[in-house]
Amino acid sequence: MMLRTWMLQLLTFLLFPALAWSQNTGKLAGRVIDASTGEPLPGANVFLEGTTLGTSTDVSGEYTIFEVPPGTYTVVASFVGYATVRQENVQVIAGITTRLDFELRPATIEGEEIVVVAARPLINPTATNAVRRLDREAFEKLPTRSVATYYAIQPGVTLLNGEVYIRGGRPDETEYLLEGISARSLIGTDNVIPVIPEALEEIQVFAGGYSAELGGANAGIVQQVLRTGGPRLSGMVQYESDFVADAFNNTYAYGYNDLTLTLGGPLVWKQHRFFIAVNRRSTDNYNPLFWYGANLDYSKNGGLCVNDPDQECIPPIDDIRGDTAVAPLRWEDGKLPGIGRPLEVWRINGTLLFDFNPLRVRLGGALLTGNRRLNNLPIRNFYNQKRLPRRDDLRWLASLQATYFLSSNTYLEGTLGFFQYNFEIYDPLFDPPRADGKGGAVLNVVNYYNREAVREALSSDPEVADLYTRFWQGQYQQPPLYRFHTFRFHRPGRVLTTYQRREQSYWNIALGLVSQQGNHELRIGGHYQRWTLREYVLSGSGLASILQNDPSYIQKIQAEADEVAFRIRQDGWGGYGYDEFMNKLNRGLDGPKRPVTASLYINDKIEFNDIIVNAGLRWDYFDMDLWTVEDRRNPAYDPNQATVLGAGPGIPNGLKAAPAKSVLQPRLGLSFPVTDRTVFHLQYGKFAQMPDMGFAYTRRSRMALIFSGRFFFAHPFAFELEPIKTTQYEIGFSHQFTDFSAFDITAFYRKTEGQIEIIRINTDPTSSANPYNLFTNGDFSIARGIEISLRTRRIGGVMAMFNYTLTDAKGTNSEPGGQVSALENGTAPPSLLQPLSFEQRHRGAIVLDYRTGADQPVVLQHLSVNLLFSFNSGHRFTRSTGGVGQRGADEGALLTGSDPRNRVPLEPLNASTTPWYFRTDLRIEKGFALGRATATAYMYIENLLNRRNPINVYLRTGNPFDDGFLSNPELSEEIVQGQGPDYVYYYQQINLRNRQHYIADEGVDLFDRPRQVRLGLRVEF
Repeated sequence: MMLRTWMLQLLTFLLFPALAWSQNTGKLAGRVIDASTGEPLPGANVFLEGTTLGTSTDVSGEYTIFEVPPGTYTVVASFVGYATVRQENVQVIAGITTRLDFELRPATIEGEEIVVVAARPLINPTATNAVRRLDREAFEKLPTRSVATYYAIQPGVTLLNGEVYIRGGRPDETEYLLEGISARSLIGTDNVIPVIPEALEEIQVFAGGYSAELGGANAGIVQQVLRTGGPRLSGMVQYESDFVADAFNNTYAYGYNDLTLTLGGPLVWKQHRFFIAVNRRSTDNYNPLFWYGANLDYSKNGGLCVNDPDQECIPPIDDIRGDTAVAPLRWEDGKLPGIGRPLEVWRINGTLLFDFNPLRVRLGGALLTGNRRLNNLPIRNFYNQKRLPRRDDLRWLASLQATYFLSSNTYLEGTLGFFQYNFEIYDPLFDPPRADGKGGAVLNVVNYYNREAVREALSSDPEVADLYTRFWQGQYQQPPLYRFHTFRFHRPGRVLTTYQRREQSYWNIALGLVSQQGNHELRIGGHYQRWTLREYVLSGSGLASILQNDPSYIQKIQAEADEVAFRIRQDGWGGYGYDEFMNKLNRGLDGPKRPVTASLYINDKIEFNDIIVNAGLRWDYFDMDLWTVEDRRNPAYDPNQATVLGAGPGIPNGLKAAPAKSVLQPRLGLSFPVTDRTVFHLQYGKFAQMPDMGFAYTRRSRMALIFSGRFFFAHPFAFELEPIKTTQYEIGFSHQFTDFSAFDITAFYRKTEGQIEIIRINTDPTSSANPYNLFTNGDFSIARGIEISLRTRRIGGVMAMFNYTLTDAKGTNSEPGGQVSALENGTAPPSLLQPLSFEQRHRGAIVLDYRTGADQPVVLQHLSVNLLFSFNSGHRFTRSTGGVGQRGADEGALLTGSDPRNRVPLEPLNASTTPWYFRTDLRIEKGFALGRATATAYMYIENLLNRRNPINVYLRTGNPFDDGFLSNPELSEEIVQGQGPDYVYYYQQINLRNRQHYIADEGVDLFDRPRQVRLGLRVEF
C-alpha cells in the first residue's frame, strides 16, 4: 500500500507542471433525499455506471462528482434499506454543472431497483452565459461531415469565405480548442487540426462570455472534445463516396472517397479506456465550384494554322506557331481541365483514459498528414499540369491531462500539450529541398528554372520530356507563355511556384487547483506557452538569370558565398529561423520567432438555489517576440547589404526586442434560476489576446525590400504591438415553455480596441529608407446583436432546432489593410464607424430531424431524415469605380483587394449588401440489423437545390454575373475592336462564366459550392 501511494505521488509530481486551458470535463451534482419525508440521506452512494467515478453524499445529502468526460451516462444512487435508483440518458456537458437529484424510497424487497430515463435538459440553470452545443448524436444526423458547419450554424457565428467570425469579431479573435489546448495557427489563426467527425463527442461555442480560466480569444472560443471509450468494446467501419453523383441532373462526381474506422472500449483493466479513429480521404477536386464547359478552339477563325502554312491567321496567335503538340482548350461542365485539385489525407484521432483512483490521466491526440496539388487557375494551367505546385502538410496535437484528488472535493488538474503545424509548397518535379551546407537546397529551387534538370526529372517519358523542354530559350530561360487572343496560358515546362516552408510548434504547460467548499467552486491556476516559428521562401528566378549568363556562378552557390546571400536578400527572399541557404538558425536577428504567453487566474463559482455567481480575475502576459526601433522615421536600413541592422554601438535606430505586455481582465457572470424552467443570465468581461502574427512577422530581407521603395506592398509588417482588448456585456433569458420545447434569447454588446490597421510612415529626409506602410494597433469596432435559439425534444419522431442572429457590427476598418488605398492615394483614412464588410445582419439555421422506431412496418423501421436549411442576408461591400490601371486585357478592370489603389468608392463604405443566401442540405438513412451489429445505409446531399448562391460580387456592378468590363465601352471598346469577337468569347468563357480573373485576385470564388451527393454505408458493433 505504501509503495502504491509513493508511486502515485511520484507520478503526480512528474505529470503536474500544467493546467488545462479549458474545462474539458463536466461536473455532476445534486441531492439524495427520502422520497416520503424529504429528509437528506447522508452517506448515500452515487456513481456513474461503467466507470469508477462516484462519491457519497454529505450530511445535507449533497454530492458532487468532478471531472466527468462529456457524454451520456447511467447514474446510480443507492442507500442501505432503500430501493436503488438508476437514471439513464443523463447528459454531462463540458464546463457545466449538471444537476441531478434523487428521491429514494424504502425497498419492499431486497435488491429492488427503479429505472428512470432522464429527459435531456433544454435549459441549464447553472450556466452564466449562453451555451451553444452540439453532441455526437447531432453530428451523426446532420447532412454534412464538415466540422466547421457544426459550429457555423450556432447563434452568433458567421462563416464567410472560409473564415469564422463570432459576434462581429475578426477571424483572428476566435480560438479553437481541442482536448483543452489550442488547435489554432499563430499565423493566419485558422483551426489547423481538422477532427474526424466520428471522433467528436461534443462541440461548444463560447460566444464571448466565458470565465477567467479561458483566454486567448476576444470574440469566441470553439471547444472540441474527443470521444472516450465506453465500458464495452465497440467499433465502426464507414465508407462514403460521390460515385453516384453523375446520375443526378447537373450534379457531378469529384472522385471523392472517404473511409473511417473507429474502435473503443476498456483496456485490460476495466477502469482504463481507449478510443481511436482513423480516416483516409481522397478526391480529384478538394474545392468543387460551379464550373461550365467550353470549347476554346483556336484552330478556327484565326487559330493555330500549322497544318496549312500558307493560310493566313487573323488575328495572329502569339508564341504558338510550330507547337503542334498543343490541343484545343476544351472541357466539360463540372470537370476542371486536367487533373483538377487532387488531395489525399490521412487522419488519426484518439484518447486514452487511465483511472488510478485518486489519479486520472487522459491522453488525447490528433494527427493529419496529407498532400494536394494547388490549382486555383485551372484554365491558365491547362497545358502545364505536371508542374502544378504540391503542398505537403504535417499537423499534430497531443494533450496529456491529469487529475489528482487530494480529497473528495479538492483536486489538482493539469495539461501538458504539444502542437505542430508544418507545410511545404514545392515543384512536384523535384524533391523538397534539404539544406546540406553546400548550397544544395538553393540549387534545388534554382533547378526549377533549369531546362536540363527538368528534362532529367521527366526522363522516364521522353515524349513528355521533349514537350516540356522544347521551347526553352536557354538553359535557365523558361519557355514563353502562350497568348491566345491576349489570354495567357502557361506553356508546358513553365515554373508555377516558388518554394515555401513554414514550421509552427508550441509547448504548453500549466497547473491548477479546484476545490468545492460548500457552494463555492474555487479555481486557481495559470499557464505557460512557448512557440517556435520558422519560415523560408525562395524563388530561384533571380539566381537562374545570373546562371544563364555566367554558368560558373553555380560554384558560388555551392560555396554559399556572401554575394549569393546578398542577391537572395536583395530580391526579398530568405526567412526567419533559417539563413539564406536554408540552414537552420536558433538565435540572432534571423533566428526563429519564439513568442510566449502566460496567465494566472482565480475564479469562484458560487451556486445557490436562486442565484449562481461566476466571478474571476485573469492576468495575461504576452511576449510577441517583435522588433522595435527608436525612431520609425529612420530605421537602420542598409541598402548595401539588403537588410536592416540590429541595434548596437553606432546604430541607434537598429532593431531591438520589443517589451512584453500584460493585461488584467475581470470577469463576472450571473445566473438567476427563477424556476426550474426559467433562467436569466448576465455576463460581463474584459478579454485580451495577441493579434494574428502573420501581420507582424517578416524576414529582414523583405523588410529591407519594403524600405527600398521599389514595390508596392499591400501586406507590410509590424514593429511593437499591443494586445487587442475587448469589453463585452451579455444578457440572456431562457425559458422552457412546454415539456418538449424551450428558447433562449441573448443580447450582447462588445467593444474591441487595438485591432490591427495600416499606417503610413514618412521617413526622415536623411534616412536610407523610403516612406513605408506599417501594421500597428489603431482600429476599433463595436458589435451588438440578439441571438435566438429554439430547441425541442423529439415528439412523434420529430426534433427541431432554430437559430437566428441579428447583428449590427461597425468599425473603422473591416480588416487590417482596409485603409491602404487611402494611404497610397494621399487621402484621409476612415476614422468614423462604418458597417464591417463581414457583417451579415440576419443569419440563421433550421434543423428538422425525423426518425422512426421499431414500432413501424419493417420497411420504415430505423428510417431517418434530416433537413438543414441555412440563410443569411448577405454581407457588406462598397460599390466602386476606377480605370483599367495596369491590368492586362485578359483580366478586365477588376477592383479588388490585391491592389486597391485604383479603386474609387461610389457610396459610403460598405453601404451595399450582397444578395440573400439560402441553402438546403438533406440526409436520408436507413438502419438494418446484422446479427449483433447494425448497418446503416445513407445518402446526404449538400446544396440540395443546386442553388447558385452568391457569396461575393464584383464591386463595379454589385452582382456576381457581370464584372462591368465588356458592358462598359469606356473600359473595353478599344480592346474589343482590336481583338475581335474571339476575344469577347474567350473573356465570357474564362472570366465571366468561370471567374478565373476574380479567383486569381481574391483567392475565393463568387459563389458557394454546387450540389454534392455522397452515398455511404456504416457498420457498427
